[in-house]
Amino acid sequence: MEWESGSQAGTSHWIDQAILDVDHLRQEISSVVEADRGHGGSETLSPETHERLHAVRQTLGELTHALATHLFPASRCPWVPPMEVCDKGREIEASFDLPGVSRASIRIRAADHTLFVSGERPRGFDSPDSIHFSERMHGPFERAVRLPCQVDAKASSALYRDGCLTVRLPKQTDTVPNAS
Repeated sequence: MEWESGSQAGTSHWIDQAILDVDHLRQEISSVVEADRGHGGSETLSPETHERLHAVRQTLGELTHALATHLFPASRCPWVPPMEVCDKGREIEASFDLPGVSRASIRIRAADHTLFVSGERPRGFDSPDSIHFSERMHGPFERAVRLPCQVDAKASSALYRDGCLTVRLPKQTDTVPNAS
């Protein structure tokens, strides 16, 4: 694959900056963890560090998408539906954008702190020869996300509406903070 030199230089700088951001954040988090271990205290990450961590996660997601787009033609690029995981206190909620995916093709499984969601979005056309231009992704997908705590998979629930899948996973009782 050939890249335009300006595009390649910009991408290279972006990659280098993302690597530096991740490394600086790793060092900062490591020093907080070490200080916490050394003093027996309960030092936590600052709100600014959490914001930086979120920004780094976003940058890594954009980087992954950009690399996949440049390295694979759209016809061969794996479809990775966007998702969001939230801690709702007594449960973990994971939401997935799955437009065009039939409910019957969706498979959900939780095991060992990980939620797995898979399925398939069919092609939106009869013949690839009839397509003039398309950026739509299709085909099978699988997402696996590490959960922040143990969940009760047997008590979980899922709702699929308007192309959005929401999975609710109650935390195991020993991981839910006391309401005292």
